[in-house]
Amino acid sequence: MDFWTHQSEARRKTLRLLALYGLGLFLLSFILAVPVAVLWGLFFPDNFNFYANLALAVPCIAAATGVCCFFAPVSLKTGGRSVAEALDCAPLDQETKAPRERRLLNIVEEMALASGLPAPPVYIMEDDGINAFAAGSSPQEAVIGVTRGALDNLSRDELQGVIAHEFSHIQNGDMRLNLRFAQILFGLICVAGLGGVLWRLSRNSLRKGTRNDLGKAGAVLLLALGCFLFGLLGKLLGRVMQAAVNRQREFLADASAVQFTRTTALASALKRIGSLPGRRRRSREVSELYNHFFFCRLSDGLLSTHPPLEERIRRVDPAWDGVFNSAPLETDAEILQELSQTKAKAVKHN
Repeated sequence: MDFWTHQSEARRKTLRLLALYGLGLFLLSFILAVPVAVLWGLFFPDNFNFYANLALAVPCIAAATGVCCFFAPVSLKTGGRSVAEALDCAPLDQETKAPRERRLLNIVEEMALASGLPAPPVYIMEDDGINAFAAGSSPQEAVIGVTRGALDNLSRDELQGVIAHEFSHIQNGDMRLNLRFAQILFGLICVAGLGGVLWRLSRNSLRKGTRNDLGKAGAVLLLALGCFLFGLLGKLLGRVMQAAVNRQREFLADASAVQFTRTTALASALKRIGSLPGRRRRSREVSELYNHFFFCRLSDGLLSTHPPLEERIRRVDPAWDGVFNSAPLETDAEILQELSQTKAKAVKHN
């Protein structure tokens, strides 16, 4: 796999998608700008210029949406530990004696050295599915979570590939990118909520107002409809674009995992997921707020946060024959022997 080429391609497509998202929001703002310009003319009829008001309304709408984004809930700005706790994960004891848990800690330390990042705290999710996640808006507050199924059903090399994938998300700032998307979506939801408030106010004015007030109430009703459509369509566009960007970031993380490990063991981990029975292929369902954090989520459509399993495998292993085969796993005795050899090498090195 030419991981440099795949990384460049994923970054380029991410920038293109973000540019399209910005253009889409700009075009949607005209839905709201038209009633704003009309309402402006009704309240301030002197020297009314529809096109000038329209041109001024667009940046005003963008600024108002930005202010709403600034007041996003604190829960969208918290560190990785709060995400791990929300997913019912337990911190992994650094002094654990369990062979598979001890091996996981060693792998995390190895990948921290390979990526040049600090080793984050490790959490365990009690789930039979094979999965992992990274969370945190910066390397200093990041955590890595691994399911019990990944510990029990992945070989050392496969687990190393999965952990390398998660380190890529931390290094490339993917959690921070998703945070920005969440804040923009919150701002758009606020605009849609404002439309609902204006709708109720304008309906009351239409019922109780005088003839002179009917025109202004109608314009407010039009503004309410514009706010609602802007928020609704903007949220839908944001969800679609967030999923598309996240799929490219998954490709980027896969390529970076190959760079960190210098092997295609990640493809073997994905094949092992594909070889599991239907129920065990899926980790337990979580809130859609957290879907994009995980190593693998099996879903289709425009709102799918992850690429198809087969496409990810072929990018890492172009020679794949399409069969979800899986290599034998190490026994606990073999893992203990591996750990003792690793410890002996560390002592010798020191």
